[in-house]
Amino acid sequence: MQSSFFSLPDDNRKQLNRAYMELVCYEPWKESPEESFLDETQCALLHDAEQDPDSGHKYSLQCLEMFWQVYRSQRDSGKVAPCGSQWKRDNQYSYSMYLTTKHNVDVMQPLEQDGTLSARYEADEKVRDTGIDLHLNVHEEVDPNVLTHLY
Repeated sequence: MQSSFFSLPDDNRKQLNRAYMELVCYEPWKESPEESFLDETQCALLHDAEQDPDSGHKYSLQCLEMFWQVYRSQRDSGKVAPCGSQWKRDNQYSYSMYLTTKHNVDVMQPLEQDGTLSARYEADEKVRDTGIDLHLNVHEEVDPNVLTHLY
């Protein structure tokens, strides 16, 4: 088990934080999210500095893991992002933007590198674990004199 939120891999941190944010943004709550989503025992545990070293901090791993459990149970019962809800539409939009951004990075990378593509090769058994870099740049050699004669 990890001891700190920031010692988790980036994807895990994003997952925990997103589950918390989705619950807080799309589910009604009263005085505080903790009081609304967690039971009394969990709330007491979060306020005990000996049990939760991040007690009182914005990113408490223990707190976010508890919210992740609530999120998973709501997801399993079909309460997360129900069809036709703003929650569902926002998730669809976020996923579309994620795919668009990923596509744009793939398109923009050659433009930023003067039109060169980084060729990716799968290593053969003979060269695996040898330290040979198989990610080579492919350049098209162009004679600048040829270009000036075309105009």
